[in-house]
Amino acid sequence: MKQLFTLFIVLSLAFCVQAQEIKFELTHPDPKVCAGAEFVEFPYTTEETAPLKYIIRSEAAFLNMEDFIDLPPSPLVVSIPNLLETGTYTGTLIVMNQDSVESDKMELSVTLFEPFSPGAIEAASTEIELCAEVPHTISGKTPTGGDGNYAYQWKVKVEGEEEETVIEDAVEEKYSPPVNKEGVFTFTRWAKDASCAKEFVPSEGEYVLTVVAKKLPIKPEKPDGEKEPCSSDEKTLYSITNNDCLAQSFKWMLDPQDAGYIASAENTTAYINWNQDFAGDVKLFVYAVNSKGESPASEALNIFVKKGPKTTFINPPHYLCGNQKGVDFEVTELKDCSYEWSVTNINAEIKYKDNTAVVDFPKVNEGVICYINAKTTSEENGCSYLNRYPLEILNGNTPDLLNKIVPKTRNATPHILIYPNPKGDYGYQWYENDTPVPGATEQFYYPGRYDGRTLQQNTNYKVFVYESNSLHCGRFTEDFTTGDFPICCTPSFTVSPNPAKDQLRITIYELRDDVSNNIDVEITDIYGKKQLSIVNCQLSINVINISSLQPGFYFITLTINNQKITEKFIVQK
Repeated sequence: MKQLFTLFIVLSLAFCVQAQEIKFELTHPDPKVCAGAEFVEFPYTTEETAPLKYIIRSEAAFLNMEDFIDLPPSPLVVSIPNLLETGTYTGTLIVMNQDSVESDKMELSVTLFEPFSPGAIEAASTEIELCAEVPHTISGKTPTGGDGNYAYQWKVKVEGEEEETVIEDAVEEKYSPPVNKEGVFTFTRWAKDASCAKEFVPSEGEYVLTVVAKKLPIKPEKPDGEKEPCSSDEKTLYSITNNDCLAQSFKWMLDPQDAGYIASAENTTAYINWNQDFAGDVKLFVYAVNSKGESPASEALNIFVKKGPKTTFINPPHYLCGNQKGVDFEVTELKDCSYEWSVTNINAEIKYKDNTAVVDFPKVNEGVICYINAKTTSEENGCSYLNRYPLEILNGNTPDLLNKIVPKTRNATPHILIYPNPKGDYGYQWYENDTPVPGATEQFYYPGRYDGRTLQQNTNYKVFVYESNSLHCGRFTEDFTTGDFPICCTPSFTVSPNPAKDQLRITIYELRDDVSNNIDVEITDIYGKKQLSIVNCQLSINVINISSLQPGFYFITLTINNQKITEKFIVQK
């Protein structure tokens, strides 16, 4: 602390008869100013309405003063002429009433900064050629004084223009001006701080830059002449033949940019891949470039790009499985053009004619994305358009089904099955009139096994066969309709339990609707001797009492519509 001072403020109330507490408050008791300032302000608030008077006493001579306080409240202005020594001064403000009785005490301080100086930048005049060199960063001295919280602003004046322009993005102490045209440019720096210089003030000196922007005396050329390119062309070659601008490399640009893209550029050559959906006029420019800048654009090469006939795929599948054969693809039919089809990213066989194609897909070990390519070429302008359709091949293969559903009879039981059996690990699902049959998931379809279902006359059957690890990758067999042949000439039956003890249950399969409700039952031993006989047994009674039979082997024969069918069983006691 450089010095102590005390402010005694005596407030006289002209119309008060009785002494009372004075309501007085400093709102900013620690102002900061620059050394050399003529005064310092103490803002305050008060509810008093009578004229107020203050007296300041201090060891410092310049603080000894007295005056009236303006009402309504305004800053209390304290004169500090010729106070140049920097530092912080503290003190106490004593508020007194009209009887000189102490009412309140308030601590305060005043901080003095060194005077602010905005510094200086390098004063220079530089002449450059844009394609050979660009100016270095403009540097200078850091400002001094103030509170150290500096802000910067750069301005530029272009020869031939009346006003200086603020450079919006130049807010640092140093600046590297980008130069993109020829001319004379004068740069100045301005600075300020929050306490001593609240407005920008100019630094000393200026930076004058004279730019000679040399335009390339060349333009791109097409080595193979003036042939107009097609939008489907890839890596069309263009080049330049000299380098008069001391360039380290060249930059190429298309206008409009969506006409294509520069596939590669090396020194004086460039390859362009055109956008096959674009057609029209294009300008090609080249720029000379070195480590610090680039030249203005060269003279443009005017190019007209032709477009091939575009097609659209008609209702293509979203995905397929491996080993799927004979898949049809079609694109829109166009006049006066030829078609060429291919498949990429998978080894598939394709046959095509005009705007249609048929593809046989191979087996796959894992899923893959392939492309069905339909290329159309115009007979008029010779340009092509390649329509690439991405198709997902799932992780699974369609079975090789040369199989048919055929009727069979085994143990006198009619049924149908897939024949021959597909080779591999497959799953099955039988369908009856396009409806899946619950539980019918084997190669054979046995009557009576699935919710009591039996083979029906004039009913359509088919089987969905699929790889066991991919339900999506399957196919249907050829369908089969039972009305094409007479179902089941001979019914069948089973007995249970087997071995039996006292009762034997009979279950009969594949009875036609015209079968009589009564059957004959006969049980014989292994020597053919009749042991039990039931005539005209009703079908609703399917349990027979065999408690009279001795343990051993027996044959049970059913006579149904003059047809006899036999099964064997064992009796155990």
